[in-house]
Amino acid sequence: MASINQENLRNQTREQIVDFVLEVIIKNGTYSLDKHKRIIDESGNIVFGNQSQDAVVIYQQDFQEAPNSGKFTELIDNITDCFWDAETSTYREPSIDMFRWLEPGEILPGGNTYPYPIVLPEIAYDGSNPFGSARQCPTANPIPVDNFTLNQLSNFTSLQSLKTIIDVDDAKEILDTTIFELLPKATLRQDQINKFFKDYGNLKPPIPPSFDFDGNITNESSLEYDDVGGANNEQGSISFNKQDGYITRVDDNVDTDNVNKSLEWLRDDLNNYLKDVDKKITNIEDERPEYTSKSKGYLKIRNLNQAIIVRNEESDDIGLIGPDSDNPIWQKDGFTVTMWVKFLDKVNGGTLFNFGNPFREMRPYGFSLETFVLHKDDKFVHNEVEQTFEEYINASDDFDSDHTYFKNDDYERFVRLVVREKSSYPGSFGSLIDSHAGTSRSYDGFVSKRINTSEFGYNYVPTLAGKMLGDARNSQINWSTEGYEDGWLASNFAEFGNDGSFWPRKLLSHTRVPVDLDEWYFIVATYNPDIDEYGTPSVDPDSFMICIDSNGDLTADSTQEDCCENGCGGDGQNTWTLDDEAYQMAIGAYGSFTPSVYDSYGPDGANTLKYYSDFWRGDVVPGISDGNGGCTSGRLATAEEISNNDNLNEGDCVGLHTNHSGYGAKCKVEIISRSDLLRARGYKK
Repeated sequence: MASINQENLRNQTREQIVDFVLEVIIKNGTYSLDKHKRIIDESGNIVFGNQSQDAVVIYQQDFQEAPNSGKFTELIDNITDCFWDAETSTYREPSIDMFRWLEPGEILPGGNTYPYPIVLPEIAYDGSNPFGSARQCPTANPIPVDNFTLNQLSNFTSLQSLKTIIDVDDAKEILDTTIFELLPKATLRQDQINKFFKDYGNLKPPIPPSFDFDGNITNESSLEYDDVGGANNEQGSISFNKQDGYITRVDDNVDTDNVNKSLEWLRDDLNNYLKDVDKKITNIEDERPEYTSKSKGYLKIRNLNQAIIVRNEESDDIGLIGPDSDNPIWQKDGFTVTMWVKFLDKVNGGTLFNFGNPFREMRPYGFSLETFVLHKDDKFVHNEVEQTFEEYINASDDFDSDHTYFKNDDYERFVRLVVREKSSYPGSFGSLIDSHAGTSRSYDGFVSKRINTSEFGYNYVPTLAGKMLGDARNSQINWSTEGYEDGWLASNFAEFGNDGSFWPRKLLSHTRVPVDLDEWYFIVATYNPDIDEYGTPSVDPDSFMICIDSNGDLTADSTQEDCCENGCGGDGQNTWTLDDEAYQMAIGAYGSFTPSVYDSYGPDGANTLKYYSDFWRGDVVPGISDGNGGCTSGRLATAEEISNNDNLNEGDCVGLHTNHSGYGAKCKVEIISRSDLLRARGYKK
């Protein structure tokens, strides 16, 4: 037999009692049920009665236990106990026919005869149990179907004995069979929007405040406008007039019912959606004057490398050499070359101005201002990998995502100044230096340090005359023919890009010229020998001088006096010169940046000076600490710069922009377009 919980067993027993009572009522037919209905009287109490005008109480359950209903409770409890199985600690589910009518004189379960005559029908438990005859279930007195019992039953309603029969055919002739569903009209989104603007028009103050030219309210205060009786808002706002007030104008005047319900709040919320509309650019009439050229014309050179020879008819000096040709003025004092240039195409490069030839292998001398062009598909080799400039840029982490190289055109034009400096020791042709700058990813679009090509730079090789950084004209060096296949140069092959090209990528570090064939550019090229470019390493080149005989072999002479006893430098004579390889190995540890100042940080507090292009152009003084919490040069790093840079500490100094720092590169090239120059001078471009 299946098991059942106690509550369900009690409910099942109760429902069977109700079913038997209803069966007695239906079969007997002498009961009046209206008086057993539960109704709500005039006082609001639930009573028994049959007043038709009173509300009838309907319950969820058919059986409602009333006070003093002991017979019901006793019978249900005894039957529930009868079905308890102690072995399994569960209740067994009873049979469906658990009750029956009790007849007069019938022997009750348990052996007793009903003690008095039966007047009303009564219900008794049949005495069977789920455990067989071995166990006799206890019983309670039978339940009579009397008024008390009927009052415990709910949901009595009277049934009409008559019904109206409708003639369907007649109904169709008289009644309209087309039925409309009486649902409210659905509100469309457009209707909601229309209603919103209509409501807003009705709820906003009818007249705005009066304002003066500076935006101040006139003839009343902000509070007076929102209050009742204002000059332009007589009824006031809802915060002051709950009956007829309008939307409150400003947040300061709202009451607790209207927080975030003012015109000011609405305006601020709308601003989040209309920032592009608020940012209106009005067309201002350009009243700047047109520039009128002062010169009558200009000399047009159709192609690069076509020359104009400048001569002094009275002497050989044009102002660059001076009285001592061995110590020319330009090497001692420097020079500045300026010119207006308009490039007629974007594919050709060449010389813009030169004095002497700094690139020649025999007795190189002078300087050259030149332009060169790179195409994105031009190839170069670096670290034994051949690639185009575009491939290098796209694959390299050196470039910022916002860089502009080869994005606006397939070509990039550059200008550079190359100078052959005077040597600081005999036998050398001097340094071949140029105007390329160190760059940073955040400031210039890509990161690249400046390479020291001076006599004191670890990458300078004096005998490789005419070989410039990335120089496409001499991009490949034959190490064997140069005689360095087994020496210092070969062991430092990687420093030259593993292809002898002198860092071809450094070509991108020179001054860029926009590719605009309709624009004039003013170019200023400067060489200043007084610039402290790298500092001088504490290696005395005199300690590395050697004596070479006319056959090129090393002699035993250790002094210049002994070496040149019979003369030096002529045919069949010895040569007192620098041991390049030994000297370069000695100063190699200094690298490109000898002083620690180049590892200090620039004005942005993020990039060191060796990667700061403005520093190499002479526009930044380095940050140098005075040792007492201050700076002898530059400025103290800010708290924000220190928090963003793990290498900066409190009291550290960073660089500072200036007009002329005395530092940077000795060679510098700057350009400005004619349009920008005229705009800076207050003219239309």
